[in-house]
Amino acid sequence: MTPGRVIIAVEGGAPTGGAERIAFDTVRILSQQGVPTTILSSAKAVDSAFANLPGVDTICLNLPLHFERFFAAGKAGMVLNLLEDRTMRPMFEQILRTLDSPQTILHAHGFHNFFTQACLHVATDLKLKTVVTCHDFGLTCPNATLFNYQTSTICELKPLSGECRKSACMGADAMRLKQLRFARSWASTKLHRVPQRLNKILAVSDFEREILQRQVPAGVKVESLFNPVDPASMVRQNPSQSQTYLWIGRMTQEKDGVTPATVCRDMDLPLTFVGEGPLQGEIQQANPDATFLGWLSPSAVKEQQCKARALLMTSKWHETASLVVLESLAAGIPCVVPTTSAATNWIEDGVNGLTFEAGNASSLASALAKLKDDATVETMSKRAFEMYWQAPFTVERYQNDLMRHYEGALNQ
Repeated sequence: MTPGRVIIAVEGGAPTGGAERIAFDTVRILSQQGVPTTILSSAKAVDSAFANLPGVDTICLNLPLHFERFFAAGKAGMVLNLLEDRTMRPMFEQILRTLDSPQTILHAHGFHNFFTQACLHVATDLKLKTVVTCHDFGLTCPNATLFNYQTSTICELKPLSGECRKSACMGADAMRLKQLRFARSWASTKLHRVPQRLNKILAVSDFEREILQRQVPAGVKVESLFNPVDPASMVRQNPSQSQTYLWIGRMTQEKDGVTPATVCRDMDLPLTFVGEGPLQGEIQQANPDATFLGWLSPSAVKEQQCKARALLMTSKWHETASLVVLESLAAGIPCVVPTTSAATNWIEDGVNGLTFEAGNASSLASALAKLKDDATVETMSKRAFEMYWQAPFTVERYQNDLMRHYEGALNQ
């Protein structure tokens, strides 16, 4: 059964981040398949490359961050809006009632920063076929990351437990925001029973799916829908001929660019950073000799991937998929990843890459020491390329799996 219309709910107007990229990839696929598609965006406008696709229309809400709306409402307004975003609810009701039909699917790719859970509350109340792709852990975790920013470690607390409510996981100065996120997550899960009422909950890796499956209410099924990958190259590169290691991402606490900067400085290994962020100064101070390229175009990023000896992905939190790892493996570039990342779904330690303990400089140094041998890098490169292309994450694969999940949602 083919959808009569798909509403892609995305917090952004262009493919700027991981969730947005997959959302807009989905829009392009649906347009090519002739499925009428509505982009429901929190942004002021949608990139014309997608807004002008055949069969695509847009609804742009131009929203401020949800917590700015909340804290600007005064005491009475904050009390009324604590468990539900009462500003967004009537807006979503008006939009979704207009688009609702037995063949319509709402496919949400984010709801934490602008939309809030009100989007899902309205959709499920209307019994609209509702699919959520979980690009993070926001369906179960109030701060959406399962990460404690105060201790800089993965949070092991049960989401929405008493300990979770009291935890200053978003930082001591963000407790008011944490309490708001907790209250709304609690209401969404306990009062609105959103996880039980969704037609499909989709994780972007088996690693993420297993975590989410342990956290959703009993009887709720989480399934996997792997993201499409745009390979850095379809031809195997020669990383053993390079000496430069590569790090790509936003320079934040959870992405941990400081540890690889320090380790590569101490081991006298050339290191290139692609990206920017609030910790850039600290990372540059840790390794003044590293190369900092800032944000690059997608094609320029791929060029850097193809020139690397290995990709270093050093996040302290649970990465749910890490497209950059798969892009690199497709080009035969070995990857070094933490044991707590979804990238371990695709990295076999010592075969096509290496694993290490997140945040542990000694563990990372031990892994990098193994890559000093050119023959080892060459062998890993061959296996990385072979293993990826045995079952590549193509657009066609994503499209087929996506339509299968849509059919399943429509048949419920």
